[in-house]
Amino acid sequence: MTGPVDVVVVGLGAAGGVVAAQLALGGLHVLGIEAGGHLDRTQFPPDQLATDMRAVLSSGKTRSECPTVRHSPDAVAEVPAQAALTMNAVGGTKHHSGNAHSRMPEWQFRSRTATVERYGREAIPPGSTLADWPLSYADLAPFYDEVEKLIGVSGDAEGNPFQGPRTGPYPLPPLRPAGYTELMAGAARDLGWHPFAAPAAIRSQPYRGLGGCTYCGHCVFNGCWADAKGVSSLSAIPPAVATGNLTVLTEARVVEVLVDADGLASGVVYLKDGQRHEQHARAVVLACFTYENVRLLLLSRSAAFPDGLSNRAGQVGRHFTTHQIGFSFGTFRGREMNTWTGAMSQATMVADFDADNFDHTGLGFVGGGGLWAMMEKKVLAFSRTVPPSVPRWGSRYKRWLAEDFRSVGHINIIFDEQPNEGTLLDLDPTHTDDAGYPVIRITRAPSIGDDVAYGFLSGKAEEWLRAAGATEAWSLPYIPFNVSPHAFGGARMGNDASTSVVDSWCMSHEVPNLAVLGGAVFPSSTGSNPTPTIEALAWRTARHLVDGWARIAA
Repeated sequence: MTGPVDVVVVGLGAAGGVVAAQLALGGLHVLGIEAGGHLDRTQFPPDQLATDMRAVLSSGKTRSECPTVRHSPDAVAEVPAQAALTMNAVGGTKHHSGNAHSRMPEWQFRSRTATVERYGREAIPPGSTLADWPLSYADLAPFYDEVEKLIGVSGDAEGNPFQGPRTGPYPLPPLRPAGYTELMAGAARDLGWHPFAAPAAIRSQPYRGLGGCTYCGHCVFNGCWADAKGVSSLSAIPPAVATGNLTVLTEARVVEVLVDADGLASGVVYLKDGQRHEQHARAVVLACFTYENVRLLLLSRSAAFPDGLSNRAGQVGRHFTTHQIGFSFGTFRGREMNTWTGAMSQATMVADFDADNFDHTGLGFVGGGGLWAMMEKKVLAFSRTVPPSVPRWGSRYKRWLAEDFRSVGHINIIFDEQPNEGTLLDLDPTHTDDAGYPVIRITRAPSIGDDVAYGFLSGKAEEWLRAAGATEAWSLPYIPFNVSPHAFGGARMGNDASTSVVDSWCMSHEVPNLAVLGGAVFPSSTGSNPTPTIEALAWRTARHLVDGWARIAA
């Protein structure tokens, strides 16, 4: 681009692809800058060694810039042994996600107020910075609708009795059931729970010229060779590019947001082919993953913002939390479970223990989480997850692999970890990435109650497996997942500029022509996959920018 554009969008993943497309379709001239390149179906071989173990889709920039972690302010941060699989590409991390697609429950938008109303202030754990969202489910529901229609979400609109109001069915029926998911649905009903087919951003059949799922069993940590995943590179971006209003610049890395003499965002600095470039714009949208959004804000220092962009109130980097993504397992001895096929989101889901769908009195934690009895048992990864009665090596381990591994079913647990005052994202003073820029440093002490919540939910998962006939059930231990693929906070949304970074439209309180999107704006982590809410918020922000462009660009 040789001259200024209306909007520069940094990152073209789930949030960036949606917002860039809707801005362009709304008539604005947009430049989308993506650090990765274009991917296509030929780059996704069914090779667990490459995708699961070597993480080839997460190589390069994302691996170089992995955040460091410490558990107290006086400790030295280190690169963690376990880190998220994120990636740079047009379409973003949804390429190798399981693509579960549940809307956030109504309770989550006012979780703090609702908890205090029902249980009293003492129910909020000490040190928690849990906050209500500055918008409601009703505000976001129309944009959930738009996202589901755009990408072709598969699901049963009548299945989840705890969901917020809907205006109609999902565009596509659920992913097909399997013997294991039907077994688990029956067991859940026997327990008095309310199972349903998990909604998925994976098309159960062809939709608008895009493919349907073939249930190949190589979905997570890999892209889709059938083009059945709801990635923005397939659904949102192509029609926007066709208008001539959206230009996509790949293999270009933004390193700074520029501001003018009035403290307004005036463009970005990016690196491409070893050269440094400036791109000016009337508005800037940061739509990267949480760690990169926060890093760009902190790297963008100027006379107007000496401590980082939009950070006069010292809120950038605060209120960080993640999802603990846990698993429970059950051995159905002598029974072939055939869970190798399909996608993780081809699942029977239970939301009875999410949000405040159950009585928390005396439990010692806030919120809850979803349980997914799912397909796609990845052989190389799960073969190392043995029951407590079996060693991880030697003849007994080999015998277990031969006799019992095929009989194991599993449940995925995602729970609502709490933000607290002891967490912070800042720039690491000693660790840099391959380009010489400091990486994000995570300072995070465990939140009170999170281990209790995980124990409660894993107990429910084991109960569910035993009800289905498992002879032995066990869970992975609670270990906080600090560098997680589900990361929240650091640029929290809220109505009070002294305690948040962006408003309900995801526009900066301090820089009115700067938007921040993605998990960084979440006030709480929620008990389900965040991507549907990330995409709905992006669509809402795009509508706000288009409708108010005369004022914003003035």
